[in-house]
Parts: sequence; structure tokens; C-alpha cells
Amino acid sequence: MIAADVMARSVVKIGPNESVARAAQLMTDNDISALPVVDPDGRLIGIISEADLLQRREIGPADEQPRWVETMAPAATLAAAYTRSYGKRVADLMSENVISVSEGTSLNEIAAIFERNRIKRVPVVRDERPIGIVSRANLIQALASAAVAAELPSAENRSIREELLARLEKQPWTDFGSRNVIVKDGVVHLWGLVGSDAERKALVVLAERVPGVTKVVDETITPLWSDAEPVAGNGQERDAMLATAATVAAVGVGAAVIEAALLPGLVLGVAAMWLPRHLPEIFRSTVRSASKISEKTKDFLAETQ
Repeated sequence: MIAADVMARSVVKIGPNESVARAAQLMTDNDISALPVVDPDGRLIGIISEADLLQRREIGPADEQPRWVETMAPAATLAAAYTRSYGKRVADLMSENVISVSEGTSLNEIAAIFERNRIKRVPVVRDERPIGIVSRANLIQALASAAVAAELPSAENRSIREELLARLEKQPWTDFGSRNVIVKDGVVHLWGLVGSDAERKALVVLAERVPGVTKVVDETITPLWSDAEPVAGNGQERDAMLATAATVAAVGVGAAVIEAALLPGLVLGVAAMWLPRHLPEIFRSTVRSASKISEKTKDFLAETQ
């Protein structure tokens, strides 16, 4: 298998002069861990990842380096670290020496690149422009989907995959084109997160209608909330549901706290209403009991003398 058989085709890109905050927002909105950085002509010039963002001072004060480390480190190294911590543009944080692959790069070679360079994903480029991304997850999915690892996909399988992805891009009810699809021996494997059970079923139906598909294996994951009520594939509605659930939980906790705070007061209030009415009777009963005990004590002493 090659990169073209497993790569995610929907590539979210960013420009070098855009803000770091914009890069973080794109990663969050699209549930991705890295962004290819492109010039105005769309050519790949760098990549910015979540690891770059973790060096930011906004997250929290970093541990100060020992004095001897600062003394031994070259000034250029310290200056670069300062730029990564405080720079406001993507160009200040991005890695310029980008490792990329072509559509025809084998998965074995890509796996070796990951291992050799300790990276998690590589852009797939054509004419210096990114057209896809291959991640470690894509390699694992390919391994899980392949019945015979040594067997290479035919041109027909690649044609099926291209047709399926093209049809997905036209559907207004899903953004699954940004997820992963693997085709082997006419069998379509669908991987990734879907917004609802209804979307999952529709994806299977759509895949089954593509000419040449003999079977569809559903490997998708549906959020728990979709069992109760289907949620469209946009983050705003999901966030609204989560916010509502959080509000209900907060109200419940607040009510419990208020109840716990008022309970001692309620007990004292009831006692204040009950004691005045019953205090004289309690006092008289106590006096009578004490008098009886005193008389019995005297009788006992008289008998023992």
C-alpha cells in the first residue's frame, strides 16, 4: 500500500503570518494535531504542531533553566527558545525543515520515516503543495483493515476510494471526507468519529452505492449523546448540548449545597418552635423523677441502719 491509499485528503492549512491563536483554534475546531504552513502560492514551507504550542508562556510559566545551562547554551539557541515562547505569528513557531512524502511513497517507507525522525505525521505533497496527511493512526488503520498485509491494492480499489471520497465531499450532512477511508479487495473500511447514529448509517449506505464496492466494514465511533438525540456534525450544537448538561449538573450540585447549608437552620428552627411549648412539661417531669429518686434513696438508707 502507498500513501495515496490511506492519506486524509482534507488538509487544513495556515499561512505563516497568521496568529498563533488562530493556529490553536484551527487545531481545536478540526480535531487535528498539526497544520501545514503554506505560502501565498500554496507551497509547503513549514509545519506547526501541538508540541510547538506547548512551549508557549500563555500556558504557564516554564521552569527557569539553571544558570549554568544558560551560560553553556549558544546565544542563538536561547534566542530561538525566546521566539517560540513569545512570538505571535505562526512563522515564529513553525518548523521549516518539513519531512514530506509523495503519493506513491510506500507505507513501509513512511513507517520508517516516523521511527527514524520521531514524528507522528507527514504531509503528502504534489508539486510542492500539500494534498494530504498520513499519520500514525492511518498506518494502524491500514494494518487493521488489511487481510493480507503483503497484497497491494489494485488500481480498481484506488478508483473506488477516489469516487467514494468525491461523493462524500458533496454531502451537506457530513464532513466525513476529512476522516479516513481504506479500500481493499472491494471492501470499504470506514474509520473515525461521526456526529450521530443517523450519519453513521447514511455513510454505510453511501459507500454501498459506489460501483465496485462488495462490502462495507463500519469502524466508526458515535458519541454517546447521539443515542438519545442525533447531533449534526458541527461543533456548536455539540458544545450547546454539553453546556446544557453542565448547567443541569451545576444546578443540581448547587441545590444540594443549599440544602446542606439550610438543614442545621431548619433543625434549630423546629427546636425553637417545639421547646417553648413542651419545656414546662419536661421540667415538671424531671422534678417529679428527681423527687421519687430522692424518696427511694431515703427509704433505702433507713432500712440499712
